[in-house]
Amino acid sequence: NGYPHISATTREKVEAAISELGYRPNLSARSMGRGRTGFIAFAVPSLGNPHFAELAARVITAAKRQHWTVLIEETGGQKVSEDTLVKTMPYLVDGIILHPESLTAEDVEERARDTPIVLLGERGLELVADRVVADNVSAADEITEHLIASGHRRIATVGIRSDAHLQASQFRDQGLRRALERHG
Repeated sequence: NGYPHISATTREKVEAAISELGYRPNLSARSMGRGRTGFIAFAVPSLGNPHFAELAARVITAAKRQHWTVLIEETGGQKVSEDTLVKTMPYLVDGIILHPESLTAEDVEERARDTPIVLLGERGLELVADRVVADNVSAADEITEHLIASGHRRIATVGIRSDAHLQASQFRDQGLRRALERHG
């Protein structure tokens, strides 16, 4: 394992034995000894969404710096997929980063006691697990304010209301309207 206080002779003998026997470490046994697996799960509705794909890339980059391996799962936002994930992954990983679309607080709460879970998005589940969320209301307000300050008077949006079931869209619409109302 690269332990620094081993003589060169001993290191050579061990490496020769490893090579001769074709030894490969048993990851399950190693994780039991360490008390951790070295894996984290990253689960989002769809990697086809550029936001989630970019986020996955950044999570992987950050995890590699800490010698973690990221297991990626697409849930499709389906209750059964998300539920299976929070019930089975805690036995396989040391933590879960999840963007839930269908889970309830009760679904997450039980598993968050045993395995760290970080939630992404506006689902309002912050009372049962840590959560990372963008302030979509303020962001849309600031963008709209910038457009108004730049002299624009006919401001339109594309796609904000098309996914009205998504809370992020609803929050962005609120921010847009807030800024527009402020300016009459």
